[in-house]
Amino acid sequence: MRFKLFLWIVIAFLCTPYGWADEIQWVRRLQIAGKHPATPKSVMDNNGNLYLVTTTGSIYGKDGNTEVEPDVLLVKYAPDGTMLWQKTFGSNGEDESTAITIDNNGFVYITGTAPRNFISNNDADKVFSGSNRDVFVMKVSGDGDAEWTSMFGTDDDDSGEAIFVTPAGEVYVAWTYRYNSNPFSLVSKLDTHGKRVWTERVSIKNLMTNLGVIAVASGGDVFVGGYCLPIKKPDESGKIIISTSDPQAGCIAKLNVKNGKVWEKILGWEIANLIPNDKGGVFMSGSKERGVEFVAEFSASGDILWSKFIKNNGLVHHDFNSMVKENNNLYIFGWTDDQFPGEKKMGGIYDSFLAKFSTKGDQVWIKQLGFTQQDIAWSGASANGRVALVGEVENENDSNKDDIFVKMLLDTK
Repeated sequence: MRFKLFLWIVIAFLCTPYGWADEIQWVRRLQIAGKHPATPKSVMDNNGNLYLVTTTGSIYGKDGNTEVEPDVLLVKYAPDGTMLWQKTFGSNGEDESTAITIDNNGFVYITGTAPRNFISNNDADKVFSGSNRDVFVMKVSGDGDAEWTSMFGTDDDDSGEAIFVTPAGEVYVAWTYRYNSNPFSLVSKLDTHGKRVWTERVSIKNLMTNLGVIAVASGGDVFVGGYCLPIKKPDESGKIIISTSDPQAGCIAKLNVKNGKVWEKILGWEIANLIPNDKGGVFMSGSKERGVEFVAEFSASGDILWSKFIKNNGLVHHDFNSMVKENNNLYIFGWTDDQFPGEKKMGGIYDSFLAKFSTKGDQVWIKQLGFTQQDIAWSGASANGRVALVGEVENENDSNKDDIFVKMLLDTK
């Protein structure tokens, strides 16, 4: 009888999809001021330390009534899940972080949008525009100290959207400005001291562009991607209405610092992530259509080498800057309102998921890793076989408030 019971336990374990719970090393939930923190983004250094950046939520303080302005919040976790520190950077206005990256020496780089009185130390290049909001780029040490801050922009409101650092420490930023409510995109290069040394406006087929991802190949070519829309002209009152039914297309451009734009492509798919491959091209992911996501490889000349889809019977989605590469694997972090084959929906409207593909395009697995409350994985990070999901989860005591979560997994599959 004991042998039969043991046998059934073994069979039940083997039939449980992948045994994901055994691979979760730790889970952390972080409550911050405000009801809804801005989409948290994350990176991991070579030692397994995790950094996440977000914006401190809404305009309400901890008491729920006092009006406060959002700031940039940077948090560092040790490999065992211990919070080492959290640092706040900001101004007396609204500050927002949008993207984060890390170099080989453990320095973290953050971009976003802020008023001109954004507070840090060791300002590198503060050339303010005539607008209320400019792009900020900040380099932060592993101890949480700002090494330098650079701010720049146009006469309109500007925002940093994506950031990439090369092995040499050169920083590339994709950023947007709005003119008559139309978004337009630019790319800037900063030297190791935070000084801007190159900027180029990215125009694709005379469309307005919102390019939210950037990658730099080993040879120095710059890839930027996102989506394009027809340019809207204001009506007699000066207002512009952009309908959700307007045709939207994914777009990508390849640039060179010396020669400018090399080529441009309009795709049927919105591009949300770009990662350099070892052939002078990029891996990419994004949305094929509503509810269906894709992952693909693009050649240096702009040809799709392979593409695969992530889908189920419901809605599947993932955000900008939510794919990472480690060794010969690609990890994609997102959320779904349904379930993947062999997986279980945990609760709430949305569950987070983690998809693993080889760099040759083979799907290795898809894990559904939700909470009993609604949760959305906005980003993730990986190093040395450890993978972290980072996102938002509904507060256990207040369904109108969200917490930030981190789930750390050991990838043994």
